Formats: sequence, C-alpha cells, structure tokens
Amino acid sequence: MNGLAPGEKIEDLFRHGLSIIQAEHLPKFGLEGVLLANFPAIRDNWQVCDLCTGSGIVPLLLATRAKNLKIAGIEVSPLLSRMARRSVELNNLQGRIEIIEADLLQHSLEKNKWDLVTVNPPYYRPDRGGVSPEYSRALARSEVTAGLGDILAAARDLLKNRGRLALTYRISGLGEMLGALEKLRFGVRRLRFVHHNIASKAAFFLAECQKGSETQIYVEPPLVIYETKERLTPEMQGVYFAGKALESGLLL
Repeated sequence: MNGLAPGEKIEDLFRHGLSIIQAEHLPKFGLEGVLLANFPAIRDNWQVCDLCTGSGIVPLLLATRAKNLKIAGIEVSPLLSRMARRSVELNNLQGRIEIIEADLLQHSLEKNKWDLVTVNPPYYRPDRGGVSPEYSRALARSEVTAGLGDILAAARDLLKNRGRLALTYRISGLGEMLGALEKLRFGVRRLRFVHHNIASKAAFFLAECQKGSETQIYVEPPLVIYETKERLTPEMQGVYFAGKALESGLLL
C-alpha cells in the first residue's frame, strides 16, 4: 500500500491490531459505526454486506467477530471507497473484505443470498436543510443519492429469506423508520436506545430486524455511553477496547 496522502492519518481501533485510515477532509467514522458493528448477532461463514460503508469501519470491526466471513462494503463516494479499500489492505483483509464503489441502486452484488446487511443511513433529507456544501460529506450524511426507502429496499433485495438487517438511526426518525420497515416486510425484533449519559435523552437507536417476518419488538435496556463527562461506562469500555458484542442472544 502506498504512503498516506496529505491530511491523512492512521488510527488504532484497539482490537486485534486493526487500524483505519482517516482524512481531515472526509467524513470520519463515529460512535454509530462502532456500535453497529457490535450490535447484531453474527455467525461463522456468513455473508455480510454493509451499505453506506464510508471509511469502512463496520466491515473492519465485523471481521473480528466471527470466522470465515465474506464481507462486502458498498460506498458511492469515490474518495471514501478508495480510502476504505486502502484500510482493508493496511490490515491484510483483502481475502475477507471487498469494498465496492457503487450506487446502492446500481450495484452488481447477487441478490437474495446475504445473511446479514448492516447500514448506518444518512440522517438528513435535502428538503429539510442541513446538507453539507462538501460533496463527500453530503453523500455520507444526507439523502443525496438515495432516500431511506431506497436504502431499506436495497437491503431487502440483498438478503436471503429470514436474513437479518441491523441498522442505526437518529431518534427523531424512529417513527419514519418503523413505518418504512413495516412497508417492506421487515419484522423488528430488537431495539436499543443509545444515551450519551444517564440523564440525557436518547440520541439514536439500534435495531435488528428480519426479512419476511412479523414485528415482535424486544426493547433492550438503554445503552449509556458515558458514566462521567470523560469516562466511558463499563459496557462501552468493553465494546471499544475488548470488542465485546452487544448481541442479546435473542434468536430471530
């Protein structure tokens, strides 16, 4: 792999010696991606696809959770997809992770075959403002090329029957998300609300769903990030520094 470009740096992921390339001028991975990679149930030999993969944080972390996974990450931004691909090479994971530069509506991946799809959809709609003037940031954070319904439909088409969808989304979009999932016949099975501290309102949520099933929601205990202003809760320390999974053991 070639050296780093100006403005790039390598960040330690504190797990199995993994690192990731990040750039000052591009969207960086956040808490949502780390939690998403640790939330769903996952088993050896599964085929997993991460939509809106960004800099590749979810595929990298997922690769540590089970053996012999085949993982694809789809990203429409050329700059982000190339950087994610270089992070895969940095960690010698080319045999397990493939980063695909493509629009979600025009990719070439085989449909109805994937065991798990993960996605951290863009949060903002262009008609409601808040779209970044920087194109790569707008692609990552706003529904520029695909709306929520398009993204969920792409996930449905990829998944095998009874395959699983894991996602994270802003708390204000919970109603919209549940309605869209029901329309596409995703049964919501697990729901967990994420709070920055014990006294704060939920900021976003994590959900695990199943294609072609009825909704039977198990609302899990709140996930609290900080116990003090700068100290992570014991559960979050386990996630960040030991790769502890957040899966509940609930069978879907």
